[in-house]
Amino acid sequence: MCDITVDEIRVMQILDKLRKDKASGADELVPRFLSKIKHQLARPLTMLFNNIMKSGQVPADWKEANVVPVFKDRCRNIAANYRPVSLMSQLSKVFETIVTDQVVEFLEVNKRLTTRLQER
Repeated sequence: MCDITVDEIRVMQILDKLRKDKASGADELVPRFLSKIKHQLARPLTMLFNNIMKSGQVPADWKEANVVPVFKDRCRNIAANYRPVSLMSQLSKVFETIVTDQVVEFLEVNKRLTTRLQER
């Protein structure tokens, strides 16, 4: 599992699939913008993501989030009627998607991922 590598095509695919209606995180990068410049971003992001995998160090900015209260229901004057939502860096979400996809693929290929139905 230590040999996760990132390629430009996968980075562009994920940038293209970012939900355009999502808010930016602490880095203030809007998904719509990232998607539009995916061809210019793919190479530098690929290099960045591969360096993160080699060093094991995530940028400090990716550990920050803007926490926003989102109204649930009933009276708006009661704090309990809100839930916190963390707006994280869009680039960290792209990186997380790449890693998650490769981990799941590894687990499936090596038959390490089971469901409760298979265990019965």
